[in-house]
Amino acid sequence: KDEEAVSSGAPPEQLDALAEEHVPEDVRNKLASANWKERLEAADAVCTMAREKGEGMEHPIPEAIVRLLAKAVVDKKETNFQVSAKAFEAVHALAEKSPKFTKRAAHWFVGGLVEKLGDAKLRAPANDCLLMIAEACSPQFVLSQAYDHISKQKSPKTQENALCWINTLASEFGIRLLKAKQLLDFTKTLLEASNPGVKRAAVDLLATMRRQLGPDVRGMLADVKPALL
Repeated sequence: KDEEAVSSGAPPEQLDALAEEHVPEDVRNKLASANWKERLEAADAVCTMAREKGEGMEHPIPEAIVRLLAKAVVDKKETNFQVSAKAFEAVHALAEKSPKFTKRAAHWFVGGLVEKLGDAKLRAPANDCLLMIAEACSPQFVLSQAYDHISKQKSPKTQENALCWINTLASEFGIRLLKAKQLLDFTKTLLEASNPGVKRAAVDLLATMRRQLGPDVRGMLADVKPALL
């Protein structure tokens, strides 16, 4: 069902045409500028638009705008933290304001957000945006999109902060809204990490799960070395 939600919908060329229709040309041009100040100005304009008009946007306009930002910031690996932060703010505003915010839109942005959890300057906006998307689309969906990206991260700091984000997600939304077995299996893979920060964050997440699920978790951890716990 989730895969269908991500793969179906308006064709990309239709979304691109919608972005051209709803986002002024000078803003779109500045998003692609080599000058970071112009990119920041454009991201700020999109953010204002999301805040002011997000609530009344018809489907699939929010998708078109998120796709535009994903292409400009995530796909092009934006290096300026201010531009990235403003783009995250815009997606946060769309997820918060627009009842038409979709799983497909979330899918395009989750990976880029996870990657920036390891960046000291972007951790907070990335974390907040992921939590807002979870509220808009369901925490389990966002988590299912994030697992692969977290596993592939080379930076231990990113993995550690991603586990802290999942811990917040589990605490705020409750484990009952997540697939506990899937989360447990994922967390167990990071218990084996050589980095102490990652290992500690994994143990903290297991503690949160235990508090919510009770002693049943012990049985699920039978294959984990006691020393790791």
